[in-house]
Amino acid sequence: MFLPGSIRSENVLYNFLEILPKEDDFWSSQPREYNKQVFLNDKPTNTTDRKVMKKWFNDEKQHWGKGGRKLFNRGKQDNREIIDKFDLSLKNKIVKIQSVIDRQ
Repeated sequence: MFLPGSIRSENVLYNFLEILPKEDDFWSSQPREYNKQVFLNDKPTNTTDRKVMKKWFNDEKQHWGKGGRKLFNRGKQDNREIIDKFDLSLKNKIVKIQSVIDRQ
């Protein structure tokens, strides 16, 4: 089971924040010390380097609510179709696994 897409999750989140307008409600829901300009100032120098992106993610996630919830919820608004497809696939796999377990 894989998350949808072929891009690392850190890069997906980074790209989402990069194109999110500074007027978006996401930025206004954040603490005052974190906004689009702060995000831009903290941009990683090399977004193709896995270690750089992991460090960026770990440094930034403190601003996105517990478990990144604020960012994930905002991202879901724009990606409902992809998420629904993934959820259905996951549920189907769980049902198949459960049926194998039940037969044992």
